[in-house]
Amino acid sequence: MWIAAFRPGGTSVANNRLYLTWGAPLFAAAAVVLVGDGVLSPRGRLAGALSAPPLVGLGKISYGLYLWHYPVIIVLGERMSGQPSWVRWSTSTVVSLGIAIVSWHVVERPLLRRKPAPIDVT
Repeated sequence: MWIAAFRPGGTSVANNRLYLTWGAPLFAAAAVVLVGDGVLSPRGRLAGALSAPPLVGLGKISYGLYLWHYPVIIVLGERMSGQPSWVRWSTSTVVSLGIAIVSWHVVERPLLRRKPAPIDVT
């Protein structure tokens, strides 16, 4: 969001300085407040909002989404180079979500159900 709002023409020294001076510390402070609120009031509004089923589902597939989003962006970026950026972004998001969901059901979930083999220490 910071890049979209304050770096429309690319990266300038002024924007980098502004981000490093104010942006990054503000983001870090906001993260501390959010995590602190979740820890100190586990039944509060934030915890309730974060336990919404779509966010819980997104949390379940988040690792797969992390693994797949970049290759999808690269492949679709090459194949859709003539399309507007919002079309490439939207398509990449939907495709990445789809692959992450399939990956969760086909790879991750079955592996998580496996019982670990006993370790023989003799």
